[in-house]
Amino acid sequence: MFSHVPKKLGAWRKRVGLNRAYHETFGSPQGQRVLADILARAKVLSTSHSPGDAHDTAFNEGRRALGLEIVGELRWTEMELLKLAEEKTGHDLSVFDEEVS
Repeated sequence: MFSHVPKKLGAWRKRVGLNRAYHETFGSPQGQRVLADILARAKVLSTSHSPGDAHDTAFNEGRRALGLEIVGELRWTEMELLKLAEEKTGHDLSVFDEEVS
């Protein structure tokens, strides 16, 4: 995939591939079940503050941050990432549209 993308865009190729893996992993019914469990354990919809315990608060916030990163990754589509790569690098990546679809 993307074998003819310029080498300087290698990081973007990896990023798009990883994004595809996230969507494939969490896109199935079983993946949705696991995602819901991860987000519940990460307490994404809860406060991370633990009154009087800064260390516990920091631990909780680290756990919550990972859950939010997963949600953030699932927010992006491959086409959106390619458009972002195009904007950041100045390369026309529209030639890769067929590979991503």
